[in-house]
Amino acid sequence: HTPSRSGGVGGADVESPLPAPSLDELRLLSGFGYLSGRDAWTDLLSLLHVANTQPAKINFHEHSHPLYTRVSPLLSMMNQTFTTIAADLALAVRDATAVMDDHRRPPRAKAASRPVPSATSMLAELSDSAEMLALRAEFVLLLYAASAPRASRSAGALAHARLLLTHAVKLVARRQA
Repeated sequence: HTPSRSGGVGGADVESPLPAPSLDELRLLSGFGYLSGRDAWTDLLSLLHVANTQPAKINFHEHSHPLYTRVSPLLSMMNQTFTTIAADLALAVRDATAVMDDHRRPPRAKAASRPVPSATSMLAELSDSAEMLALRAEFVLLLYAASAPRASRSAGALAHARLLLTHAVKLVARRQA
């Protein structure tokens, strides 16, 4: 295999020991399919070849699929990328809130530009959305790790996944407040 280069986070090139996936392989390795929801009805319709309402992906149990070994690195990279984005947005919210707090003090010679409260609120919502996406990516990564063949740490991965669900529930409650 020849190493391939592809655009990475922040425009940096990332070395990969694997060849670039074909278009058919990209359909299964797009990333989107791994973060979309599943339920019994959509799975049943797909199995019966009635309708495919969800993006294609390699399922947890498809260990013999030729691309199965590429799913974990994809999910790991998604987890790292979304976690970085969520952290960056959280810092932006913190900074915008600090500026807002500074501008709420009694007026003196303040700068003409100051953040609008609704803009700070929208930035906080974006930050929470990015955090939820990062949690979802990590959750799916843990589920694949727990179901992988010879998964020696499956109980630990499932326990960690449950903790992520607890955190996600708190995040949703905060957004709905």
